Amino acid sequence: MEITYINWLANKLEVEKLITDACHGDPNLVQNYTDLLIHECNVIRKEKYPSMVEFIDAYYWERKGNPTPMDNYMKACDTVKDKYPKPTTL
Repeated sequence: MEITYINWLANKLEVEKLITDACHGDPNLVQNYTDLLIHECNVIRKEKYPSMVEFIDAYYWERKGNPTPMDNYMKACDTVKDKYPKPTTL
């Protein structure tokens, strides 16, 4: 199994063991793998988040007194964050 973010999502414990075994106790290598997983997470999140145009529109309506579009925008962002959690230090 490769050490990738997608594999980490599906098999967190197994990927973390692969990282631990590959690093032989070197904290710098562990941090490098963690950084790689975080980068891959950020790339996926960027593709899944609602657009900036949607944010601007939601912000406009919130400033006009209608919080519903911004609430929906934030819920969409929360959904992405929940589906694609950011790895923490292993």
